[in-house]
Amino acid sequence: MPNQHNNFTGGKENMFNYSEYRVPLSMSLFVKKIWTLDNLENLSMLVDKYALPNGCFNIAIIRGNGLTVNHKNKVISLQKGTYFCGQMTEFIGIEIRPNSRATMVQLFPWTPMYFTDEDMDHYTDQFFRTDVIMPEVTEDLLLSNADICRMISEKWRPFVRQDLTARNLHLAASMIMKVAGEIEIKHISATMGCSPRYLQKLFKKGLGISPKKFANIIRLRGVVDKLAFGMQRATNLTDLAVSNKFYDQAHFTNAFQNMFGTTPKQFSGKDYFLSYIK
Repeated sequence: MPNQHNNFTGGKENMFNYSEYRVPLSMSLFVKKIWTLDNLENLSMLVDKYALPNGCFNIAIIRGNGLTVNHKNKVISLQKGTYFCGQMTEFIGIEIRPNSRATMVQLFPWTPMYFTDEDMDHYTDQFFRTDVIMPEVTEDLLLSNADICRMISEKWRPFVRQDLTARNLHLAASMIMKVAGEIEIKHISATMGCSPRYLQKLFKKGLGISPKKFANIIRLRGVVDKLAFGMQRATNLTDLAVSNKFYDQAHFTNAFQNMFGTTPKQFSGKDYFLSYIK
């Protein structure tokens, strides 16, 4: 299965590349895709790039000199190794050092609960070494994306838990994602035959955030995609707010800025690592 590439820069002295890899069907229950920030052939540091919350977890496989993450007024250095990335609730700044690569295995929101009883609330907006949370991914930082997929498929299969709470989280999160976050939590609980309080506890444990927060992340990321890929313009903020089911322009602008660090009108897709594999 081939990689898909989106070069931010080119030329002999500036060879950074962003790419996405669609995983095989056999892995599609747990892994959404693999995305790579490749600065291995570059002699310069890549700066002023950002990643946005999207409701997923990530496993980061760092090769080379590593990268620096700026998040919630904290500067985090990720050296060579493998890391578990909890739910991000705000944008993060990323600086990639020369001769470095970050391969990101993007996990669906429900994936950790199928493998661990750990409370994901402890990992929100944080980065930890992977082996303390999830089944070990790899010690070999030179593996190709296809080899990573095969290795995960083989290693993870024996650890999958047939757990009712995991299936319930899977169902609830899928309902929110299917309608791009435009759903009331009471409707989800009624459909599932459970209480809103149960959903709150389920999401807090399995995702580390509330169902309302998760739905808001999914909804705002949908707006970002519309702006970035030309499906909607930011010229009329009132129309943009109403069409995306926000109360008014002020509510929409504040929610957007709090999560993404910029206003809808000032948003520029070229500054962000945005998915083009859906």
